[in-house]
Amino acid sequence: MKKMGVRFSLVVLVACACLLAGCAGGRGQEGSSKDDYVGSWNLNSIEAESSDASQDADAVAELSNLGLTISLLVEESGSAEFDLFGDKIPGTWAVGDTGAILNLNDTEYTMVLDEGLLQVEMDSQTYVFSRED
Repeated sequence: MKKMGVRFSLVVLVACACLLAGCAGGRGQEGSSKDDYVGSWNLNSIEAESSDASQDADAVAELSNLGLTISLLVEESGSAEFDLFGDKIPGTWAVGDTGAILNLNDTEYTMVLDEGLLQVEMDSQTYVFSRED
């Protein structure tokens, strides 16, 4: 009788694990859907190979307080707009195999989502954006 209870518990545990795995698989990985990228994004920080070129969140906030902002608008239609201190650069974008591709002035840049932050590789720097509330 005790073996029956252990087997039943094991079957229930396996069923719950399968159910949870199925629920998680339905969402897909972050960045696998077009909807993951669509929206307005504001610069959070800039990561560069040289620490002199890197800008943390505090430095970016100081620039923003001076009216110097960097943002990225990603539209569902496939169009995009990179706003660099008021200079608006139109472009396009599309979801790829390992993230998304942003095309500005016939140059392609990789966009990757990581923990809700949009990372754009540009000119040996990584621009890190947070979604606008």
